[in-house]
Amino acid sequence: MANEPQSNEKTPEKSFTSRINPIIRNVVTNGAKGYVFGTLVGLLNSRKPVKCTLTDMHSSGKRFMMLGMIYTGSEALIETVRDKKCPLNVLGASAVAGGLVMSRDGLGKSLLGAVGFSVYTGLNEFYYTRDDK
Repeated sequence: MANEPQSNEKTPEKSFTSRINPIIRNVVTNGAKGYVFGTLVGLLNSRKPVKCTLTDMHSSGKRFMMLGMIYTGSEALIETVRDKKCPLNVLGASAVAGGLVMSRDGLGKSLLGAVGFSVYTGLNEFYYTRDDK
């Protein structure tokens, strides 16, 4: 008892920083990917002069960036609260992200964004995970 070695083992639960760092990295990465994708969508959809096209590209990029960041953050939050990964997490996160991104345009557009993005991500999740069973 007098000279027992002290263990330097970490507790089985992960520390807060080790859990939050990958989430922050994913949110930032998906936001950057969303901005790049959104600017390309804005470029392809614009048939205006160059200055207006650049404005459209930036606006579209910001929306896709917000969508990616909100979706990633809300999915991580839902998975943390529910303590499991399942397709319902994807549906909930996509409803939150779609609704928040479209919330500037009114309640109707917000609901449409939530439903539309949920359907899209739900079908996407089903398609990519159906062979995993």
